[in-house]
Amino acid sequence: MSKIDYQALREAAERAIPAMERLLMLPVDDDLICEQELKDSGVDIDALNAFKFLAGPETVLALLDEINALEETRINDVCRIAELTKQLELAKSKLNEQREYYEGVISDGSKRIAALLRKDNLASATNIEGERK
Repeated sequence: MSKIDYQALREAAERAIPAMERLLMLPVDDDLICEQELKDSGVDIDALNAFKFLAGPETVLALLDEINALEETRINDVCRIAELTKQLELAKSKLNEQREYYEGVISDGSKRIAALLRKDNLASATNIEGERK
Protein backbone atom coordinates (compact mmCIF):
# COMPACT_ATOMS: atom_id res chain seq x y z
CA MET A 1 0.00 0.00 0.00
CA SER A 2 1.75 3.13 -1.17
CA LYS A 3 -0.73 5.88 -0.30
CA ILE A 4 -2.74 5.92 2.91
CA ASP A 5 -6.00 7.85 2.93
CA TYR A 6 -5.69 9.19 6.47
CA GLN A 7 -9.04 10.94 6.42
CA ALA A 8 -10.91 7.82 5.29
CA LEU A 9 -9.05 5.73 7.87
CA ARG A 10 -9.88 8.24 10.62
CA GLU A 11 -13.55 8.40 9.64
CA ALA A 12 -13.82 4.60 9.49
CA ALA A 13 -12.18 4.28 12.91
CA GLU A 14 -14.50 6.92 14.39
CA ARG A 15 -17.54 5.09 12.98
CA ALA A 16 -16.22 1.71 14.17
CA ILE A 17 -15.70 2.78 17.80
CA PRO A 18 -19.40 2.84 18.76
CA ALA A 19 -19.96 -0.41 16.86
CA MET A 20 -17.09 -2.04 18.75
CA GLU A 21 -18.43 -0.72 22.06
CA ARG A 22 -21.87 -2.19 21.30
CA LEU A 23 -20.30 -5.46 20.25
CA LEU A 24 -18.34 -5.65 23.50
CA MET A 25 -21.51 -5.03 25.53
CA LEU A 26 -23.26 -8.07 24.07
CA PRO A 27 -23.40 -11.09 26.36
CA VAL A 28 -20.65 -13.57 25.80
CA ASP A 29 -21.82 -17.11 25.18
CA ASP A 30 -20.95 -19.96 22.91
CA ASP A 31 -23.76 -19.25 20.48
CA LEU A 32 -22.80 -17.48 17.31
CA ILE A 33 -24.74 -14.32 16.67
CA CYS A 34 -26.00 -13.79 13.17
CA GLU A 35 -25.56 -10.52 11.33
CA GLN A 36 -29.21 -9.58 11.78
CA GLU A 37 -28.99 -10.10 15.55
CA LEU A 38 -25.95 -7.82 15.61
CA LYS A 39 -27.82 -5.18 13.62
CA ASP A 40 -30.82 -5.55 15.93
CA SER A 41 -28.48 -4.96 18.88
CA GLY A 42 -27.34 -1.68 17.31
CA VAL A 43 -23.99 -2.89 16.01
CA ASP A 44 -23.08 -1.12 12.77
CA ILE A 45 -21.69 -4.03 10.77
CA ASP A 46 -20.94 -1.80 7.78
CA ALA A 47 -18.79 0.50 9.94
CA LEU A 48 -16.87 -2.47 11.33
CA ASN A 49 -16.33 -3.92 7.86
CA ALA A 50 -15.22 -0.56 6.44
CA PHE A 51 -12.70 -0.14 9.23
CA LYS A 52 -11.49 -3.72 8.88
CA PHE A 53 -11.02 -3.14 5.14
CA LEU A 54 -9.11 0.14 5.60
CA ALA A 55 -7.05 -0.94 8.60
CA GLY A 56 -5.69 -4.15 7.19
CA PRO A 57 -2.15 -5.47 7.57
CA GLU A 58 -0.93 -3.48 4.56
CA THR A 59 -2.12 -0.22 6.13
CA VAL A 60 -0.57 -1.05 9.49
CA LEU A 61 2.76 -1.93 7.85
CA ALA A 62 2.67 1.25 5.77
CA LEU A 63 1.99 3.31 8.90
CA LEU A 64 4.86 1.62 10.71
CA ASP A 65 7.14 2.30 7.72
CA GLU A 66 6.11 5.96 7.78
CA ILE A 67 6.78 6.17 11.51
CA ASN A 68 10.24 4.64 11.00
CA ALA A 69 10.99 7.03 8.15
CA LEU A 70 9.89 10.01 10.24
CA GLU A 71 12.02 8.82 13.16
CA GLU A 72 15.02 8.46 10.86
CA THR A 73 14.40 11.93 9.47
CA ARG A 74 14.10 13.33 12.99
CA ILE A 75 17.31 11.61 14.07
CA ASN A 76 19.11 12.95 11.00
CA ASP A 77 17.72 16.43 11.68
CA VAL A 78 18.86 16.29 15.32
CA CYS A 79 22.35 15.19 14.23
CA ARG A 80 22.48 17.96 11.62
CA ILE A 81 21.37 20.54 14.18
CA ALA A 82 24.05 19.31 16.59
CA GLU A 83 26.70 19.59 13.86
CA LEU A 84 25.53 23.07 12.86
CA THR A 85 25.51 24.14 16.51
CA LYS A 86 29.09 22.90 16.87
CA GLN A 87 30.12 24.79 13.72
CA LEU A 88 28.39 27.92 15.00
CA GLU A 89 30.21 27.72 18.33
CA LEU A 90 33.54 27.27 16.53
CA ALA A 91 32.78 30.26 14.30
CA LYS A 92 31.86 32.37 17.35
CA SER A 93 35.08 31.34 19.07
CA LYS A 94 37.16 32.21 16.01
CA LEU A 95 35.33 35.52 15.66
CA ASN A 96 36.07 36.36 19.31
CA GLU A 97 39.75 35.52 18.80
CA GLN A 98 39.89 37.76 15.74
CA ARG A 99 38.06 40.54 17.59
CA GLU A 100 40.53 40.36 20.48
CA TYR A 101 43.45 40.36 18.05
CA TYR A 102 42.20 43.41 16.14
CA GLU A 103 41.34 45.22 19.37
CA GLY A 104 44.99 44.69 20.34
CA VAL A 105 46.17 45.94 16.94
CA ILE A 106 43.96 49.03 17.26
CA SER A 107 45.18 49.65 20.80
CA ASP A 108 48.82 49.30 19.75
CA GLY A 109 48.21 51.57 16.76
CA SER A 110 46.52 54.16 18.98
CA LYS A 111 49.47 54.08 21.39
CA ARG A 112 51.91 54.45 18.49
CA ILE A 113 49.95 57.37 17.05
CA ALA A 114 49.84 59.04 20.49
CA ALA A 115 53.60 58.53 20.89
CA LEU A 116 54.25 59.99 17.43
CA LEU A 117 52.01 62.95 18.19
CA ARG A 118 53.83 63.59 21.47
CA LYS A 119 57.15 63.34 19.68
CA ASP A 120 55.88 65.68 16.94
CA ASN A 121 54.53 68.11 19.54
CA LEU A 122 57.84 67.97 21.40
CA ALA A 123 59.71 68.62 18.16
CA SER A 124 57.36 71.48 17.31
CA ALA A 125 57.76 72.94 20.79
CA THR A 126 61.54 72.65 20.48
CA ASN A 127 61.44 74.41 17.09
CA ILE A 128 59.27 77.19 18.51
CA GLU A 129 61.66 77.63 21.44
CA GLY A 130 64.59 77.65 19.03
CA GLU A 131 62.94 80.31 16.90
CA ARG A 132 62.27 82.51 19.93
CA LYS A 133 65.92 82.60 20.86
